[in-house]
Amino acid sequence: MVKGQVQIDAEDYAPHRLSESLGAPLHVQPSIFESIDRGEHRSPHAVLGPHLNVVGHVGVRTLQREVCAVNVLLSEGSVPMRKELGDIWVALIESKDIGRVPDYRIERIELDGSRVILDDPYRHTPRLGEMELYRLRKGGPEVQHHLLGAHPQHYTSLMGEVEGTGFVVRCEEVNAVRVCGDFNIWNGSSHAMRRLGISWIWELFIPGVGIGAKYRFEYLEPMGTWVEYADPVGHFSTEEPDTICVVQAEGFETGK
Repeated sequence: MVKGQVQIDAEDYAPHRLSESLGAPLHVQPSIFESIDRGEHRSPHAVLGPHLNVVGHVGVRTLQREVCAVNVLLSEGSVPMRKELGDIWVALIESKDIGRVPDYRIERIELDGSRVILDDPYRHTPRLGEMELYRLRKGGPEVQHHLLGAHPQHYTSLMGEVEGTGFVVRCEEVNAVRVCGDFNIWNGSSHAMRRLGISWIWELFIPGVGIGAKYRFEYLEPMGTWVEYADPVGHFSTEEPDTICVVQAEGFETGK
């Protein structure tokens, strides 16, 4: 097992866990929850987002801070979530189509009573597969600029169109990587990236982040210190400190 991966399989499917797992989200160790809540885990998608339980229903976990309540919105209605630990919320969707994850959104009930509907970053699959990771290992600067960095993306789903930005960065010998920007008040603790396999490529798609958004990466060094860095292949802002980059449209040229 790769260091840092979530250790849930053996524990969740052990006989003494089976009876309490039926009709419930998969069990996760408290120490992993705490790491996820702090935005320090290298595999946040292994806990957050949708996951099938042992009988084929869907448990959804989301990290939502400073909120009164949270719901999962489905095409046929909504399911209230409960706070599980820290700012992690969970709900069980008793899927009519056993073994499949339905399209859904997250509804925040803000402290002032207003409602905000969001797509879940942690329900989306990686943009890069094994072939792209191979190209990054073997390719030159052109491949790096094509696959790494910030790329606007568009998806079609049953509940509507999804626009956002996929962030990909190569960073070795760090414990975690996060995206921070003007879309999360420069606090990346709710947008931890996942490490893809045994590579040092980190990835996250953030719905709702569009062209013109400003961002940078946060790296958790082995000694436990968070350090902010600019995107190595990003387009730098001319009005901000040199650690800040700007999401640009595909094909954007810097004029060099």
